[in-house]
Formats: sequence, C-alpha cells, structure tokens
Amino acid sequence: MIIKRKGALIIIPDEIAQRIIEDVESKNYRKTSTKRNDNRERQ
Repeated sequence: MIIKRKGALIIIPDEIAQRIIEDVESKNYRKTSTKRNDNRERQ
C-alpha cells in the first residue's frame, strides 16, 4: 500500500496496512454501536 502525504511517499507492507484498516474499522464500529445503545436508553 502506498500513501502520498505532503509530497512524501509512504510505502507500507500490505499485511500491515490491512491490520491497520481492520483496527480502525472495528473502532468505528464500536463507536457507532455505543451511540445506538445510548439513543435506545434515552427514549
């Protein structure tokens, strides 16, 4: 995986990039699921 940031090229091995993406997605999923639970409790 190649990332362009401020004119610099950052090259990350695919398996590491995949691990980072999965980690971010699982954190985002946890955030949205806790928000949904909070809304249910308020109603």
